[in-house]
Amino acid sequence: MRNHDLVSDGFLALTAGGLVLLCSGLVALAFG
Repeated sequence: MRNHDLVSDGFLALTAGGLVLLCSGLVALAFG
């Protein structure tokens, strides 16, 4: 596996995780 693929996968994972956390926070604020 090339280093570029690892970096891309890591970036996508962090972005997806950030979006999930952001959505969770918005839902918590909306219903909290």
